[in-house]
Amino acid sequence: RNGDVKCWGNNGGGRSTAPPGAYLSISAGGSHTCGVLRNGDVKCWGSNSSGKATLPPNIRAATD
Repeated sequence: RNGDVKCWGNNGGGRSTAPPGAYLSISAGGSHTCGVLRNGDVKCWGSNSSGKATLPPNIRAATD
């Protein structure tokens, strides 16, 4: 309800440590996760092999 994200399991590469914030949506891969915050910012965390958790600059999502 409040948009907080809870992660659990193996924390290899930080994949169970979500950045703080209120999220509208989440998409998880095998070792990384990305989410859209209420303000439109996109955050990714977890394994960054092959650049999976590194976003291109100025990525924002439509929130309305």
